[in-house]
Amino acid sequence: MDGKAVRRLVIVGLCILHSCCYQVTIIVREAKTWTEAQSYCRENHNDLLTINNVEESTMLGDSLRNSDKEFWLGLYGNFYNFVWSMVQEGFDEEGQAEYSNWQRSQPNLDKGTINCVNIATTGEWSDTDCWLELPFVCYNDSSANRYLFVDQTMNWTNAQTHCRKHHTDLASVRNESENNEIGSIIQSYSWIGYHRVSWMWSDGQARHVHSFNNWGTAQPARVRGYCATTKNGKWTERPCSDKYFFICNETMKKHVRIKVVLTKSDSSKNLEEIQDAILRQFNEIMKKNQISEQVRLKWIEQPDGTIYQKTEEQEWTEKQDFDCVPPALP
Repeated sequence: MDGKAVRRLVIVGLCILHSCCYQVTIIVREAKTWTEAQSYCRENHNDLLTINNVEESTMLGDSLRNSDKEFWLGLYGNFYNFVWSMVQEGFDEEGQAEYSNWQRSQPNLDKGTINCVNIATTGEWSDTDCWLELPFVCYNDSSANRYLFVDQTMNWTNAQTHCRKHHTDLASVRNESENNEIGSIIQSYSWIGYHRVSWMWSDGQARHVHSFNNWGTAQPARVRGYCATTKNGKWTERPCSDKYFFICNETMKKHVRIKVVLTKSDSSKNLEEIQDAILRQFNEIMKKNQISEQVRLKWIEQPDGTIYQKTEEQEWTEKQDFDCVPPALP
């Protein structure tokens, strides 16, 4: 097949792909608990609604601006969702990421969107407000002295930035020996890399320290047993056992068939034999345009089992099937 014909085919085939997949919100005006709403959305749609950015939040606020009701979102409090700042493949052996050395009655801070962990000179841990300014411990994987005490007070986020800029990250603690080592070099309560991302989305999308939030004033005040509603675009924590209307999301799939006319310049080539090569070129162009994860391509077979059909004008035609599929959930 002529090279230009392949490129022309690709251009024609891609021109409508960008609009073939889209998300829709389904507003359900039936009061349910958060768990009941989650089950309904998963059975009938995708899941409870996730909001990732200002644009999505604004669109939802506009659609609900005439409503005085609160609606469940997919956001729920997870009191025990503690994670380490440093995520490095091969760093933790099996079970080491779960090591902890909490002080008695800790953790106990049941508020906020994130909470951060400090270590005492005794080696015991406690959770506290991340905006408190404390000295901190960095980890450096290229130094003989892996743990470095920084006797300069910063909030947890700024301490994380400092460690990542000058070393590797805030310190992770994998076992009792490392915990004792850190306790021996600090002079007072100090930040380590452990922190709790207190709120998670029902569909499993990851949240972190810098994730989008749109909480109302003084929200959230509690975490354990609480889920999030929205009203006028703002989020409020409510007991998950309360009943509210709710919002589901769903990925709409648009199945597109495109008929492309090809001019065959080399009569010795069999188009059926090079169809995989053509498909690879389609996929390569989509990859360059960052849409390969949203679109699935396949050839459509004719009733007689062939893909290409000769027209009266002695041109070869083929049909390309574009199938949009939603990304898999984590």
